[in-house]
Amino acid sequence: MPKRSIYSREEARRLHQALAAKARGAKILLGGSVLYGEAEAGSDIDFYCIAPVFLLYFLRPQLVKILYEYKGLPAKIVLVPRLGFRFGWWYIYGEDIDGNILYSPLNKKFIIRNSVKLALYYFIQYLEAPGVPHLWQKAAKHYAAAVLALHSPRPLEPAFFSRLGLQRGLEAIGR
Repeated sequence: MPKRSIYSREEARRLHQALAAKARGAKILLGGSVLYGEAEAGSDIDFYCIAPVFLLYFLRPQLVKILYEYKGLPAKIVLVPRLGFRFGWWYIYGEDIDGNILYSPLNKKFIIRNSVKLALYYFIQYLEAPGVPHLWQKAAKHYAAAVLALHSPRPLEPAFFSRLGLQRGLEAIGR
């Protein structure tokens, strides 16, 4: 069955509930374009599972099974060690099942490193499949995040990675 590119917020919420119910001892966060209200055709549903490393090892097969059960939805889950979340080794901004917004500390060095790496990754994917415009857009978005993190004289806002957050931030630094 091919993945659908259009889904409702209610479908994303049901999947979020199913993942959270299985992941006792972990936090499951909904993030990305669905959370920012910027989802378009072709957007996926981004989830983060934040837990101790040993628990991630046991949760992974269970969470993958749930994603498979919802295979009509274009969803992915990133497993994040709790320690990495606390120190800002990854930039995570998401909503838990109760509607609380949680985010990792904004570590500019890690944001720049990860954004440049992902910009190159999506750019290379685009070169291999030039008919897929959202790859070019993802590359540009990650590059913009790196530029903003590198040149912003003030602290970044927690939701800086949304399309609107990046636009405002780049305008503020004259880019």
